[in-house]
Amino acid sequence: MSDRHQRVFNRYLKKYQSGQLLNNEAKRDKRTMYDEVKEKLLQYIELREQLYTRDKCGLSWALLREKALFFADELGFGDDFKASDGWIQSVLKAGGKKSV
Repeated sequence: MSDRHQRVFNRYLKKYQSGQLLNNEAKRDKRTMYDEVKEKLLQYIELREQLYTRDKCGLSWALLREKALFFADELGFGDDFKASDGWIQSVLKAGGKKSV
């Protein structure tokens, strides 16, 4: 280990021992403006997953966009909300959905 690395390590070790450097394992809770829309869309996807075995009606990207816009309008976001492909993809990722 180089001298520089040793000094940096010692600096962090002293901070840790004094209680200034805490091991914070909690993930950052990032809130966005459209969390309510995201939650409603994920609930809708869960409902469609449950009903799929009965009616064989799947989901498409266009249907997800339409539903997201509907929920946003219902919650009063109106024209401010744009259900972009990236936003829908991030909702699916956050909800642990691999495909629709």
